[in-house]
Amino acid sequence: MTPSVAPDLYGLALLEHLGGCRAPVHLRRDDGRLSPLHLGTYFAEPAAFARHERILVDRATGRVLDLGAGAGRLGLHLRGRTAGRRGAEPLAVTSVDNSPRACECLRRRGLEPVVQASWQEMAGAVQWRRRWDSIFLLGGGIGMAGTAAGLERLCAAMASWLKPDGLALLAATAPPAGEDLRSLRLRVEYRGMIGEWFSWLLVSSACLAACAAAVGLRVEGGPHHDQDDDYGIILCRPETEEA
Repeated sequence: MTPSVAPDLYGLALLEHLGGCRAPVHLRRDDGRLSPLHLGTYFAEPAAFARHERILVDRATGRVLDLGAGAGRLGLHLRGRTAGRRGAEPLAVTSVDNSPRACECLRRRGLEPVVQASWQEMAGAVQWRRRWDSIFLLGGGIGMAGTAAGLERLCAAMASWLKPDGLALLAATAPPAGEDLRSLRLRVEYRGMIGEWFSWLLVSSACLAACAAAVGLRVEGGPHHDQDDDYGIILCRPETEEA
């Protein structure tokens, strides 16, 4: 008998991991393939960040938007830090996640402000425009775009959120060789429960750069590749251009 769908199963797994539970978590693709989801990564100390993520994090400045914040590893790392300039103000991090339980996890770990919202909801909200010096999507987070059309919309949203000369510091996973894009359908499986299906996008660095250029963002750094298919890329909204 197929179990019923459990809402926000990802967030439940994060909260229970925070509480000490180490039950295995998996991601199932709609073709049946099953792979482990290592929740420890979401709680990792900076030394355990992937190489391409450490390169991105070193570029943080000013007001920081941590989009898809998960368990808050970025916010905890940046809290109280400055951008490396003498006399600079501490970095101000706002953590955003669509999962109610992930947001609860963020708050329990001492992070504020925390905003529960999807990037799609944010894209239509005026209050986010021209607000951020740095936008982060770690953990392959550009995949939350879901589809090719979603990638175009997410790039346009980031261009509208950034201040002049602001940076989008993005981690992504490339599709198999010879492909520019691949959209996957995934669900979380945890302690005998299943989550809702969602779309996750694999995108090549060339395709991501082209999509960004179409909305006025230029590549300032990268792509910084690790040994696997994960990479980081730094996009900038030029001061003299309108995105």
